[in-house]
Amino acid sequence: MSEHAILLPSLAHLYLIILLFGVLPVRRYRAVKEKAVDAKQAVLDNRAWPKSVIKVSNNITNQFEAPIIFHIVCLMAFALDMNGMIPVGLAFAFVIFRYLHAFVHITSNYIPYRFASFIASVFTLLILMVLVTIQLFSIM
Repeated sequence: MSEHAILLPSLAHLYLIILLFGVLPVRRYRAVKEKAVDAKQAVLDNRAWPKSVIKVSNNITNQFEAPIIFHIVCLMAFALDMNGMIPVGLAFAFVIFRYLHAFVHITSNYIPYRFASFIASVFTLLILMVLVTIQLFSIM
């Protein structure tokens, strides 16, 4: 694999964030246009928005929680030249689970599916972290 392959999943996650930043204003515009929100109140209190907007906003916040650890781990893996199929595959699996989590969160918000995708992403991240830790200790 390419020596930069471990950075691709990180980039794929960043595209998810940009996608969500694109969905949010569309939903806000629609809510204002349909008079589903008092725009003056929503400027002061995010809870004034309809659920469709709040779900996207909350999911954007989620993208800056566990995924921050993911990006750090990817950079560590890159520094350790960990560009094999297993670390890159785990990193892509994490991103796929994050896309799935985001999709469920901003659509049905069905908690069992959302929770399952969250747990799967965190478990995948944990395995990747363990591999990075083993690699780090093997070169010390």
